[in-house]
Amino acid sequence: MNAEAPTNWADALRGGEARTAADRKRLMYVAGQLADLAVSLRNRATATSTKRKTLGDEANDHILDTKEELEEMEIAELKPVLAAVEKFDKKSLREVTGDDERIYGTAADAVTAAAEAFVKAHQGGGKLPKSIKVPSKVKGVAFEG
Repeated sequence: MNAEAPTNWADALRGGEARTAADRKRLMYVAGQLADLAVSLRNRATATSTKRKTLGDEANDHILDTKEELEEMEIAELKPVLAAVEKFDKKSLREVTGDDERIYGTAADAVTAAAEAFVKAHQGGGKLPKSIKVPSKVKGVAFEG
């Protein structure tokens, strides 16, 4: 991730006090977590199975892990995201129903809208808590289904 360089050379805030590389990294990390959650919800919406080593199972793991990480950040603007996924737990995610596309699609739409608002609100930099720790290494392994 190249957060060291501003994304737009004509940006009025470029190089300003409020736009540091650390702030851009935090914003990109949170935005990435939100994108991961939205994509995982969309994958879960179309999953036909949640047995181990299936895409549905991987989506479930991503949903639960990302939900937990976002909760730990304690960012007020993420409350709509957390509200959209609060009802999902291991048991409910394991059940495949005919209504999954609507349930998980609606949650994905809510996460996407909240993510767009969050990124727009924080593009100026300097507003995200310094407590957000951006990992230096990726975790997990690629899906091999």
